[in-house]
Amino acid sequence: MFRPMKEMEVTIAQIDRLRMVHFYELTGISAGDAKTQLTEEHLVSGAMAVAVYYGEKEQINLSELDECYSDLVTKVFALYQASSDRSQIMMDEATRSILEQGVAPLGKDLWRAFYSQKPAVIPEISFDSLWSKRFAPMVEYLLCGLYKASKMDLSIFRRDYGWRGATLLSGELNGEKSTHYFRVMRLDDDHYRIQITPFLKTEVNLVVKVSLSVESISLVFEAEGMDYEGESLFFFGEKECRERHIVNLGGQCIFYADETKPYREGELPESVRVLAPEIDGVTSYISLPIGITWARAVAKKVEGEMEVEKTCGILFYEQAAFAEFRTATDITNKKTGIKVRTRAEQVLRMKVTKGKLQTYFRPVAGNVGGHYRKLLEGHYFIG
Repeated sequence: MFRPMKEMEVTIAQIDRLRMVHFYELTGISAGDAKTQLTEEHLVSGAMAVAVYYGEKEQINLSELDECYSDLVTKVFALYQASSDRSQIMMDEATRSILEQGVAPLGKDLWRAFYSQKPAVIPEISFDSLWSKRFAPMVEYLLCGLYKASKMDLSIFRRDYGWRGATLLSGELNGEKSTHYFRVMRLDDDHYRIQITPFLKTEVNLVVKVSLSVESISLVFEAEGMDYEGESLFFFGEKECRERHIVNLGGQCIFYADETKPYREGELPESVRVLAPEIDGVTSYISLPIGITWARAVAKKVEGEMEVEKTCGILFYEQAAFAEFRTATDITNKKTGIKVRTRAEQVLRMKVTKGKLQTYFRPVAGNVGGHYRKLLEGHYFIG
C-alpha cells in the first residue's frame, strides 16, 4: 500500500535543470501581506527559505514551514552536485558557499568498507519479513497504555508472528484471557499503518499511523466508529528526548503526559552495537519504551565562516535485530546566519545469521557522494 504523491512533490521530482537558486531567511513578514495566506507560525521571522528558478521560466519558493521544503532543498543539492558547469547556475555568494560545502566530503566515510565488495544479486532474507518483530513492542506499549488510561489492566505474554506484519498477541485483560490481532501496512519508507483488533472489548479497529525519522517518531491513533483518538510523540532534541502522550474520548482529554529524558553518552550498548560496527566514539542514545533505541553520531567541520555538521541518526529495533541509518548535513554560513539541512544516505541492516549482517543502501535523491551513487545505491551486501 503506497500513498499518492502530492502535486508539489511531483513538481519537485520533475525539476531537471537549475537556472537560479537563492537561500534566505524570512524576516519582516506582516499579517497584512495580501499575497500569502499566513498562519501564526509564518509570522515568526528566522525561518529558512529557498527560491528556485528552473526549466524555461518556472519557479518555486518555499520556506521550512512548508511541507515540501526539505524535498526541494534535497533536489537542489542533487542537481548542483550533478551539474557539469556549476558556474552557469546563478546565485549569490552566500548561497554558493552553502551548496559548495554540501558537495565537499566531511570526515570518515561510514560505508567505505563496502566500496570493494561485490553486492548480492538478491537479499538473503526480505526486510519485509521483520515488520511483525519491529512493531510488536510498539503495539504492546500502546495497547497496554490505552487500556490503562481507560481503567483496564492488559498484559501480553505471547506473540505469534505471521508474514508481512500479521501478528497475534495473547494475554490477559482484567484477569481473563484475551487476544489482539494486528497487521502492518507500509505506506512509504517513513510511514506505516497498523490496524489492531479488537479494541476496548469491542469489535472496532484501532488504526495507528506511524511516522519514523531520526528527528521524531509519532504514533497517531484513532478508533474507527468511536470518538476516540490521540497520539504518542517522541521528539529528539539536542540533549534530550521529549515524550508527549495525549488520549481524547468524546472530545475530552482522559490522559496527558509531557516529559523530557536526557540522553546517555558514550559507547553504544553491545546489543545494538553489533548492528553498527562503523559507528565509533561518543554517541548520544536513548532506549524508548516502544522497543526502539535511538542513537546519533555527529561529525563537525569549521572552515572560516562556514560550519558543516554531518549527523548519522540510527533507529535500532533490538527484538528484530534490525537498524535504520539516515544521515543529514547542516550547513551554516555564520556570517549571514543562513542554515540549510540536507538529507542523504538511507541504509537498512538486519542480522541474518550469527555474525552475518545484510545491508541495503536505499536509492535516494539527496546530495550523496559519487561512491554511494555508483557502488552502493540499490544494492544488498551480505557478510
